[in-house]
This record gives sequence, C-alpha cells and structure tokens, in this order.
Amino acid sequence: MGIVLLIGMTIAGALLVVAIGSTALDEAQQDSQMQVAEQSMQEVSSQFLELKAAGNGGKASFEIPDELGGDVSVQNTTTVRLEANGNQSCSTGPVGMGTVVYESSNQGVVGYEAGGVWRKQGESTWMVSSPDIEYRNGRLALQISDMSGFAAGSGEITAKVDEERSRLLSENISRSMYVNRTARELGNGVGPVAETCQPGSIENVTLSVQGSQFARAWYTFAQNNFDDRRVSVEEQSIVRAGDTVNITYLLGDRQDPEYRITEVTAPASTNDGTDMSMDVTVENVGDFNGTAPITLLNTTGGGPPAEFDSTKQTIPAGESETVTLTVDAADLNTGGNPVVDYTARIEVPDDEEEVRFVVGTGSPADLSIQPLTAPPDAELGDDRELDAVIENTGGMPASKTVQFFYAGEHMAERTVRVDDGDDERVTFDVPTTREGVIPLRVALKHQTDSDQDRSTTIEIGDLPDFELVSTSSPFQVTQNRPYEIDATVENDASNDGTRPIDIEVRNATTGATVYSERRSLSLNGYETDTITFRNDSGIATPGLYEYVVETDSDSETGTFRVGSIDEPFFVTVQTDTDRSVVQQNGDFNITGVIRNAGGQTGTQEVTVSFDGSEIASRSVTLDPGNGTDIGPIEQSLSGIAPGEYQYTVETDNTSATGQIQVVEEFDGDFDSGDSTIQINRSITARLTVLGTELSGIVEERQCEQDYSYWEGWHYDCEDVPSEIIRGPVEMAIYTDNDTAPDEYHRVWGDKDLNTPHTRQDQISGADYLSKEITVTATEESTTNVSVFAESFECGSWRDSGIDRNVSGYELDALACDESDPESRIAINQDENPSNLVIREDGERVPAYGQAGPEQRDVREILGDLITDDGYLQLDDDQMALFYELSEENADPDDAMDTNEDPDYNDAVVLFEVVAENHTATVPGRTDIVINDTRGPATVDPGYDESFEVKVWNRGGDTVDDSVEMAIDGSNAGSTDFSLAGRESKWVEIDIPSGLSSGTHGVEFSIGSDDNETAFRNLYVGEADGPYFLPNVESFEGTVPPGESAEIEALVTNVGDNESTQDVTATVVETYHGLSVSDVADPSQTWSDLHLGAGADDSKLFGFEASAEGTMRVRIATENASTAVNVTVMEPRLDVKRAIVGDQTYRDGDAIVSTNLESLTVDVGNPAEIPRSGDVELHMREDGAGSFEHIDTSDSITLNGNRTLVDLDLTGSNPLGPDLNNKTGVYEYELRSKADGEPGNDDVQRGEIQIVAADETNTTADADYISVDMNQIELG
Repeated sequence: MGIVLLIGMTIAGALLVVAIGSTALDEAQQDSQMQVAEQSMQEVSSQFLELKAAGNGGKASFEIPDELGGDVSVQNTTTVRLEANGNQSCSTGPVGMGTVVYESSNQGVVGYEAGGVWRKQGESTWMVSSPDIEYRNGRLALQISDMSGFAAGSGEITAKVDEERSRLLSENISRSMYVNRTARELGNGVGPVAETCQPGSIENVTLSVQGSQFARAWYTFAQNNFDDRRVSVEEQSIVRAGDTVNITYLLGDRQDPEYRITEVTAPASTNDGTDMSMDVTVENVGDFNGTAPITLLNTTGGGPPAEFDSTKQTIPAGESETVTLTVDAADLNTGGNPVVDYTARIEVPDDEEEVRFVVGTGSPADLSIQPLTAPPDAELGDDRELDAVIENTGGMPASKTVQFFYAGEHMAERTVRVDDGDDERVTFDVPTTREGVIPLRVALKHQTDSDQDRSTTIEIGDLPDFELVSTSSPFQVTQNRPYEIDATVENDASNDGTRPIDIEVRNATTGATVYSERRSLSLNGYETDTITFRNDSGIATPGLYEYVVETDSDSETGTFRVGSIDEPFFVTVQTDTDRSVVQQNGDFNITGVIRNAGGQTGTQEVTVSFDGSEIASRSVTLDPGNGTDIGPIEQSLSGIAPGEYQYTVETDNTSATGQIQVVEEFDGDFDSGDSTIQINRSITARLTVLGTELSGIVEERQCEQDYSYWEGWHYDCEDVPSEIIRGPVEMAIYTDNDTAPDEYHRVWGDKDLNTPHTRQDQISGADYLSKEITVTATEESTTNVSVFAESFECGSWRDSGIDRNVSGYELDALACDESDPESRIAINQDENPSNLVIREDGERVPAYGQAGPEQRDVREILGDLITDDGYLQLDDDQMALFYELSEENADPDDAMDTNEDPDYNDAVVLFEVVAENHTATVPGRTDIVINDTRGPATVDPGYDESFEVKVWNRGGDTVDDSVEMAIDGSNAGSTDFSLAGRESKWVEIDIPSGLSSGTHGVEFSIGSDDNETAFRNLYVGEADGPYFLPNVESFEGTVPPGESAEIEALVTNVGDNESTQDVTATVVETYHGLSVSDVADPSQTWSDLHLGAGADDSKLFGFEASAEGTMRVRIATENASTAVNVTVMEPRLDVKRAIVGDQTYRDGDAIVSTNLESLTVDVGNPAEIPRSGDVELHMREDGAGSFEHIDTSDSITLNGNRTLVDLDLTGSNPLGPDLNNKTGVYEYELRSKADGEPGNDDVQRGEIQIVAADETNTTADADYISVDMNQIELG
C-alpha cells in the first residue's frame, strides 16, 4: 500500500492555509511558498529513506499543490565523484545524482540533493538541512539518490526504489575505487578489470560534487561541519553555481595528539643553594598538532608530589620540541646533611619519566663510562657478556640508570649508585642470535657529557676457525741452545681473520713451564700457513719436555728430549691425521713419527689409541738417533656420535695426542628437476621471497711505496675488497593446468629483487615480497605452481647509498645500473630445471652452511624454519624453494662443497597454504613405500637375473610410478608400475649385464621420492676363499615402542671355500630422539655360522626400543655389511584440523557460522602401523554442564596416511533440535578413538559460534568507506 504525501500540507498545513486564503502582497505569498517548499523537501528526504528501507515493495505518492505553480522538477546536472589516495586510476568516475527542485521566478530555488535540502536566492546559497554524509572515527558513509521518469507539473507523483539496480550501482561504485574501471564502465561490462588500489592501503578519499547549483552551500557545509584536522576542503576564493567542490576525508583510525618523552638531559647532582635545570624533549606521535603541558614534580619522600616547574609547548604532529625545566634552589634542602638524594618525575599527558639527582655541598658528581670490555666476536648461540665500568671522579655520590643497546635496540638497564671517587662495574648479557657486525652501546640515562656514552662492536657468525694441521719439533735438543717448534695452521672457515696461537713448553717430570709465547697469525678463508716458535734461551736442565700448541678451537701436543741419555729413549715426535673433520660412519687415518733420542739401540711397543681405546700396536726397533713412521692406522667412525675425540700415539717413554671432530653424516641426497608444486584442491597460497644473495666482492689493487736494501724504492701492492655487487634477479609466479597451461604472473613486475635495498626489505620482511594466489584444482585436474627466476649480467653499477662492514672492510653496496641487462641464467620448466630444488619438512637443504662473507647463508635466511644441522622445520603445507642462479644446469648433489658454486642460496622462497581444502605436494610425491626386496645374493658371469621389489601404495588413489635401481652409486635401470590405492605388488627389475667381479652395493628407490630406499648386496662371480655376503631378506619398517622389530638376515657364502664366521647385528645410529640406551639389546651376534661354498642361511634378529625415533641396524660379516632403518613410533589417530567450507580451523580456533550443518575432520596416522577407529564430536553450551555426544564418523583404518571424515550437526542430539542454526556459543571437542583402546588418541578443542546472518562480521572492523546508492523511479 502506498504512502500519500501532500507536499506542503502534511507538515506545513497552517502555512498553506495562510498562503491560500491570504490576500497579502505577492512578495509575502512567494516567501511563504519558499518556506513550504523547504519543509516539504525535508519531508521528501525522510520519505526517500523510508522507501529504501521498504525495498522493492515500498512506494510513495506525492501530491503537488496548485499553489506551487507546477514549478517542481527533477534536474540531473549534479554528479559526485570519489577518488582514493588522489589516484585517478582509483576513481568512481562521475556518478549521476538527481536533484528535486522548486523554483520561484523571484525568490530563487529550494532543492533536495544527496539527502540534504538547499536554498539559493540571488547570489546567496545556504544549506537548510545536512546531506546524508556521515563521517565519524575515520569512517565515511554517504547515501546518494538518482531519480528518473519525472515530468514537471501539478498532480500526484509516485516514487519507487529499484532495489536490484540500487544494489548493483552501490557495488560498482564501491568496487570502482579499487580497480582500473569507473562505476559506469563496470556496469557496462567494460574490461579487462585489474586492481589499482588495495583496499587496505587507502588512506583518504576525495568527494567531488560537480555541477550543483548549490555549490557555494556545499563548500560552506564542508568547511563548517568537519574537523579540519581530518577533513580538508580545496580552497576557492569564489564558488559559483556549477563549480566543483572537492572535500578530502582521512580514512582509518586517526590518533589525537599523543606525547612521548624521548630525551632528558639532567645532571647527576647539584650544589645546595643553586638552581638546577634539565632539558626535556617531547615528541608528538599523534596525527594532529597539539599543545602539551609539561610538568616536573618532586617525588622525594612519601608525601604527595609537589610541583618543581611546569610549562606548555605546542608540538606539530610527528615532530619534537625541547623545553628547559628548572628546579629553584629554594625547593632543594639538604637539612644540614652532606648529600640528599632527590627523585623527580617529568609528566606529559601520555608519558612520564623519573629523574634522580643528588643535592650536596661538595663538588658535583662527575660520572663517566670507561671503555667497554666485550669479546670481539662470537659464534651464533655462544654465551657472551659485556662489562661497563661507571666511574665517579666528582665530590658527591650519584645514582644513574645504565642502559644497554644491541644493534640500536634497547635491551636492558641497571640502576647503580657510585660513591664519589669510586667506580661500579655493570655486566650485560650479549645476545648472539643475529649474524653480522653488531654495534653494542652503553649509555647513562639523562646523560650530559659525551663520555657517558660508549660503543663497541661484536662480530657474530661464521668466524675464522683456526685448526692445527700438524706440529713438529726436534726430537733432541742440546742444553742451553736455541730450538724451534713449527705449527701448521688452517683457517677452516670462509671468513678471513687474525687469531692468537699459543705455545707452552713444560718439564714432563716436574710440570714446570720453561717457555711460553703467544703469536698472532692472519689467514684468509681456507688458507694454510706455518708459524715458527723459537726459544733463543734454550733449556738448561736435561730431561723429557712436552709442548702444547693451541688455537681457539684446537690443540696439539708433542715431546722432545733435552740433553743426552744412555739408555734407549723413544720420543713421539709427531702425530697427525689425514683429516681433522670427519663425517659419521666415515673413517680417517692416524700417523705418527717415533725417534730414538737415547744412546743405545732399543725395542719398544708403540700403541695407537682412539677415544681412550687401543686400536693398533707395533713393535719398533731403533738405533740411536734414528726414527720411523707409524701408520697410517685406519679408524672407522661407525656408531660414533658427533663431537670432539682424541687420538694418541704412545711409546714406553712419551706420547703425543691430537683431536678430530666428528660431524653428522651428509647424505647428499637431493632431487633434480622437482621445480613445481602440485595442487589437487582449491587453495589460496602465499609465496614469499625470503632472501636473494646473488652477490660478490670487487677488489681493487692498492699500492704503497716502500724502500728496502735489496729492492731499493718499490711498490708493495695487494688486492683489497672495495665494493659489493649484487646481480639482478627477477621472479614470476608460474601456474600450469589443463585450462591455462604455462602461465607466468609477473606479480613483482620487472623489479630487481636483489638490490641492496631489497636485501634490507628481505631482512625486515617487507609486505610486497609476499604474494597470494588462488588456485582452482581437483584430484583429476591438478595445477602446478612455482616461482621461476632469472638472473642477469650487468656491466654498469651505481652506488645504492648503503655501506656494509664485511671482514673489517667498509664496502659500498652497488646495484645494477643497466635498463636492459643481458640474461644470465633462466630457471623454468625448459631451462635449468635442476637449478631449483623444493624441500619439505624434515628434509635437508643443499649447502645450507655455505655463503660468501658478504652473504646471508640459508640458515640466516630461514631462521627458525631450519635446524642447526640443515634440516627444515616447516608446518603442514609449507615448502621451501632454493635457487642456483650463477651456474648453468647445476646439480644439487654437487652443493656439498664448502666454498664453490652451486650453493643454492642465490634465492630462497617460502610456499605456504593460507586457505585450503587439501594439501599440496611436490609432483609425484606419492604414498609409495618399499616393503621388501628379494633376489640373488650372487650371480655367475654371463648371468641373466633380476631383483624384485615389493611396493605398497598407502594412499587412496591409483598412482603411476617407477622403481629405480642404482649400483655402486650409478643409475642401473628402472621399472614402471601402476598401483591402486592401498594395494601392494612385486616389481621386477633386471640386473644389468657387464658388472665386474666382486661385491656391488645395490640401492632401490621410488622414482618420485628418492628418500624411500632399500639396499642389497650382490656378488658377481665366485670369491677366492670364503666370502660371507649379508643381505636383509625382510624387516619390519615400523614398530611401536615395546615391540620387537624383526629383521631377517640372509648370509650367503659367495666364495669357493667353506668357513665359519660370526655375524653381528648392531644398532649403529639413532635419530629423532631415540638413543642407543633405549634399545634393549643393541648389539647381537649370530655366532659360529658355518657355510659351505655357495650355501646360505638366515636368522631373525629382534630389536626392542622403549622410546620413539629411528634406529639404523647394520648386519655385518667379516667380509661385508648392509644396513636398514627401523622407525619406532606409536600408531595414533591425530586430529590435524577441522574444515568448514574453504576455511581450516586448528586447536583453539573459533568457528563462526550462521548454519553449521557439518564438520570435516582431517585425521592422520604418522606410523606405518594400521590403526582403526573413528572421530567423535562432543559439544556443550559455553561454560555450562558437561560435553554431550553429537555425532561419530564412519570407521577408518589408517596406515601411515591421512583421510577426511565428516560429522553431522543436523541430527537428533542432547543439545536440542536445529543445533546447526541455533544461535549461541558452544565449546567443542573432536576426539579420535582407536578401536578397543581406552581413552582418546587425540583431542582438538575450540569454540563454535552460531550467529545470526547479520552478525557474522560483528567482530571485524567496519569498512572505512561505504556508499549506498538509491535508484528511485518517479512517475
């Protein structure tokens, strides 16, 4: 039913009676009509609002009285335009705005426009009522009405809102401020459409009113009705009808003036009877100018604070001002005491600062900080301290706060009291978690002198590492004669450095030191040099002497004889190894030199020991003065944990020791060509450039003139570092699927991502380095995603203005200055695909520790995402991409070298799913597991034999893959197979012909996942004599703690003679939290196995572990060995996440929905041990009662895999009907339960909020700008 409105009658009926019945002058009549028109237009405004609220069903009828003379019409000359951030590309374009006007021939015009009523008479224009524009708390909302279909005249006019057109117009107007199309173009379907302004980055919007005959009134309205700190109006000296009025609104939360005390300069003491002043700097961190009251209060004692001084200061937004506050001498009183401690407080509206000072009769306190005591360098994670001594040379004591700054960041502070003529030491812990040359600073708070602020630096990171390669000395020295001891030292790190080398010579009998010296040695990265220690004084007392040569990280000992001796005396002159750092399960050789320093021929037993255990011995006979070499003695490191170990060569008379370092074994097992990530469901992914380090150091030749006797005047020249150059690198996101193959998205444009400035942005994590993409995919139609990169040559460089300290040199960082540099290396599907490798959680990265001195290595780039030994620590659906951009067709297996390309640290990108329906994998990374192998242990020449490998698909989908075989590390063939979900089969693979006679190591792997492996031994031909070849015939790859892992060992005598041997089965290594002590019987022996030529036998070994982890079991005979890994893990049903629509919810998350009909739960069993059960949903009203059972999923069985299950909220349950849309707050628990097991395997907890449809966004911030467009049809 329509609403009838009699214009001029509903509200102003009395006025119309006067107007109609009066016989007054025409002027009075016209003025009355103008007043009626004003009030009627205001009613039009309110009725239009009611029409909007009523929607399509709402309608109004307007009766135009005859006395208005038919002078009511709609004009369409006014438009509005919205522009974001002053960017013409982010504009709505002109949007039509209808104006309802009553026009009198003598009295002017009254109009309804933009929800307001306006009047114009002669040259004057004013606002009768405000337009529908609301601006509050940085949020702008406006309603605009456009009208069509109206013809001037008297009679009844109807009005109706077109709800659908209004909605579309409102959406197009709002959207047009963020894209490259106007509202009109969006409505007409003009394309393509691209984002030009991100909604989150809009700081202001300008409203332009164009073509309005009330322009002057709009101008006055904007000037008088808004805070000029937040709203600005473009100045105009004269505003005429039809002129454009521009009003700019600041959007977002704007901060009123806020004041911070940033600096105080105050003396530590003052003399009794003297005024004391202090300078206070206050910053206005708000968005608007303001005037701050600044007060200094006396807070000494327990009474209420009394004012010392106060002032007011006007401070512009973002700026600082300094004022001086004075304490009058009359306000300070010592009461006859030599000194009195005072405390004061400086107050501004939003901040305060405490000040301490002393009032006394002596000379003022004079505090200073002595030069700081701090270590010059440290490795990452070391414990380091800094000492600062605060000295007071004045005549009064003083209390001061000592502040410690690390890399410019305030880290800690201590308050100390220093008596006159005394000092105090303050110690601060120095963090060592950041790599580089870090400035350290200690300052007195409220300092007044420059010596109250001291600085130094500490270098943190891959420091020079001086290792002793060898030492040598004479085996016999004449009394009181000079002698020399040489030490050969290697810098085992990439950074250059200078380090002290110490020697001490002691009497081996008394322990008395007879000679010591410290010498400095400078070595470049990986350089080796020899330093000679000379004792010109000699040694007076005959006897045996020992020496120790030490660096910061290594030491070597040796012995020599002083004077002569009659009996045989065997001196261990030297001991050494072929390597100072050895990997686990590797081996090294020990050597020694023995001399007879005595006067007679003798025979002694020389022993060699490692880690306290003897490993070899030899009887040696030597004439006086003669010597012999011992070794090399090979020592295996099988089963040896990482750490430092000693080795010793010993005679009856002397011994010498050395050190080696055992490091974790590098498997070097990296894929080539896995250059994309495969997506099999619709997700949104974020790709972030974490770091680019394609750089180098440029050296320049520096010469100095010098003079020497032999050369005369000459130049001494050397190459020294001068500049850092960073080669250009560009990146693009790559997607590939059936619909849109091989698409490149240049989200970073042509931007060089490897400039000195972008390096700083990478370190700080700038937002532009992260880009999100939305991918639509299915199991049947997958999408491959990657970030491909290209490096460029550059021949022209420019100074970036950034200087960096590298290895003690202050270097200029240069950026490429070529507009079109030549391509160097491109990485994509067709070019250099192996130059990009993709790694997942738990996988080791290539060359993780390598970097030039000017570069961040992968450990620093990834931070907490990588362990110290190079293994990734990533979440589900996170992957890391590593790039080699300086060497073509790189092979990641070559990235083990410590100082050469490829290093795969030229760029690092992180892939992560931020909204998902499913997980992402590297293409081909299936759930294929090798369960077993079988085949011959020996073959005769001319053989035609094969192996069989049992593979199991623990996933649910059919996959196509292959079994790859490598023999002695070289590719030896493959066999393709197809395998349905949860099925297994034996795959045959032929043994290639032409293998040489002897033992060969055979490794099997899955083509898509070379981390899934199995091993066998194969002997070709027949060995001379007995040769026991072991193989693992079958084994349990995963067992729970407390159960025995059975390993069936098959031993074949491939020799031509029978024999008897012992076979050992030993746990040689443990990983992932398991230790050898957790294994009940880690070393087992199959004693006295007798086999005839060609015969074999098998035995089951059982290993039971009490904790979770991985153990490596080696089966060994006297001739050969083989090994397998066994995982000890409790099977369990882990609740990974809950899924609602395209949103993922983890433990503790709140699920907000208007109608939650079901939950999908992602469940996984990490152990390859079958586990059956289900998932239950339990809920209760927030904080009330006990949990009620809502639904149970279908039964599932998982075996090292994951699946999705559904839970229904629409069925009958104890919380009542319609739970899925029953508004309220509920706590929920997702409980996974195993069949027949008590308790829960896992529980995910959180909150479910069922809300009304209009409340779903109540917790989010309202939009900063909203436009409501009303399309009104008049008739």
